[in-house]
Amino acid sequence: MDGSSPQSAPTGTPFSEPLEVVVLDAYGNPVPSTTITFDAPPSGATATLSATTAMTDSSGHAFVTADAGATGGSYFVVATTPGLPPVAFTLTNLVGAGLTV
Repeated sequence: MDGSSPQSAPTGTPFSEPLEVVVLDAYGNPVPSTTITFDAPPSGATATLSATTAMTDSSGHAFVTADAGATGGSYFVVATTPGLPPVAFTLTNLVGAGLTV
């Protein structure tokens, strides 16, 4: 699996890109119909996800969208599926005007 990160967003707003993984077999072919589980921290700096699971499409892609929670800070959202290593997305919730990461 492969994923996209890091990303940052002001608290309470959506991240600009979906949290997306691509599942490929050992020969580089897409693996459709694979369930991917996305886990965000339960408290503190976290995100609200559009779903906790997503199914890969015919191209092996699966994604969820995320909104930055109310608490500032950096954290990981982890995507997993049995038999493959996890993918960690680095997200940062920005608090206050004028902050950049």
